[in-house]
Amino acid sequence: MTLPAEKDEIFDLLNSFYYATETPPRRPEAVALFAICLALDDRKASEVYTALTRCGKEWQLHPIELDDIFRRLPNYGVEDINHCWYCGCRIHADYDSGWNMRVQDHVIPRSKGGKRPGNLVYACSLCNARKHAKTVEEFRDHCYRRTPHGRSRDLAEQILATWPAMPPEIRANVTGLISFIDDLAPRGAYRFYGETTGGAA
Repeated sequence: MTLPAEKDEIFDLLNSFYYATETPPRRPEAVALFAICLALDDRKASEVYTALTRCGKEWQLHPIELDDIFRRLPNYGVEDINHCWYCGCRIHADYDSGWNMRVQDHVIPRSKGGKRPGNLVYACSLCNARKHAKTVEEFRDHCYRRTPHGRSRDLAEQILATWPAMPPEIRANVTGLISFIDDLAPRGAYRFYGETTGGAA
């Protein structure tokens, strides 16, 4: 089947399908099955997800009903739809949940070749916004820098860079602190929630 090119077109298609097939009580399952047909093309899976979220609000679906629809979407082995793949926070389908609203994210950005199956995960909208077009390693470094260890290491490196005439004994203490941080919490050892729980990506 030919897929619509824009999210708004998918939204209109889902909406018209829903109202055309509606019989009391409403049946979100029918829409879910139709959405699966659309989402079989990985390039459009995130657009379908966005359109479904908008539809759910218009149809006044209970978050539990919306969760049931999301469970039917191709999530490529990601069974945990209740936690952000990156930070592990609790995520919800509720539209009033703010930064904890559930969204789909391309682990490898589409702009950098992330169009393969298995590249979609569930995330909170905050991590989705912070990651944007970063690669996994770029976002890992971004998150590491926000930890106490990362902030301390950055501060120590800034001190070394901005104080060329630092006395040798102080320089030794600062470099020793950096080495201690690297041994205690190496930059590359930072892991996302989905990596520690075996979530697919």
